[in-house]
Amino acid sequence: MLSEVDKWSQKYTWFRKMTVCFLVILISSVIGFFLTLSSTFISTACLIISFLSVLGIRIGLGKMDEFKSLYVNTVPMINPEKDFKEGRSLAENEELMLSKGVSADEVEAALEALVEEGQQLTQIEEIVVMNDSSQTEDVEVTELEETEATEVEEIQEETEATEVEEIQEETEATELEETQEETEATEVEEIQEETEVTELEGTQEETEATEVEEIQEETEATEVEEIQEETEAAKLDDVQEESAQQTLSLEEQVFETIKMILRMNHCEVENLSFKTVGKYLTIYLKSRVMMRLKLTGRKHYVLTYLSQAEVEALGLVFDTPAKSEAYTSRVQFTSIAVLAQLEAQIVELYNRLVK
Repeated sequence: MLSEVDKWSQKYTWFRKMTVCFLVILISSVIGFFLTLSSTFISTACLIISFLSVLGIRIGLGKMDEFKSLYVNTVPMINPEKDFKEGRSLAENEELMLSKGVSADEVEAALEALVEEGQQLTQIEEIVVMNDSSQTEDVEVTELEETEATEVEEIQEETEATEVEEIQEETEATELEETQEETEATEVEEIQEETEVTELEGTQEETEATEVEEIQEETEATEVEEIQEETEAAKLDDVQEESAQQTLSLEEQVFETIKMILRMNHCEVENLSFKTVGKYLTIYLKSRVMMRLKLTGRKHYVLTYLSQAEVEALGLVFDTPAKSEAYTSRVQFTSIAVLAQLEAQIVELYNRLVK
């Protein structure tokens, strides 16, 4: 039978052999992965094996480090490099230990020291647990004291808040009573003042009504006289305009109508002029052409930039212009009233040149 020291040494050698075996498996699986890249199944199997072997190596190295820290460094008689066999007798193992210069008493003393260290560790753990429990009790006591203090403070705050609210309610009630008394007094005074004011207003209204009636009668008489004078003046102006239009030519009448339309739209007409060029009547703004009309020959029309739909929407007659005229449409000119329907187009042509 093996002693405890020999068993510990034998476990260490097992962990070392296991780590070496996993290392060999890892190297072979990596080599196999690179050699079998063409086969996905074999390459994935090699990767899985290498992953498992890495885990085995980590476990073996961890166990070896743990074994060294617990046993090998504390018991110097352990020889992990020794080759142990279970069939070897105690006498042979003792002879081997004596040949190494280690006696059984030393091994037993080392084991007893390990046991004593374990007992000391357990006692230290018990002391630590007791200290923790006492600390937790102290913490609970302090927490209870704090909760009691907070409850007392909250009760005091609540009582103070209720007292303050009662005082505020009393003050508000007294203020409301005072305000009601003041409002009643002011209302009585206002009613008295209103009655006095209404009486004064009634007398003033009566006097004002009589004055207004007299003024209205006077104004109506004057307005009737002014209206009669204005109507007579308007009739005279119409007669004069009709006589003047009868003396003006068609071109002059068109030019005057265009000027009147522009004046109504707040446009300056001092720089307007007209001239008959060929068969067209051309309206100029300074030296630039504003619009053209044809008032001679069989067809009379106004050249515009309106589309056919826009012309027909105005209730006018549309005709296609010639290519040489460079306009969008011809609007049939039947009378001066056509220009009034084209008011927006005339103002737009004027604004184009002004801008």
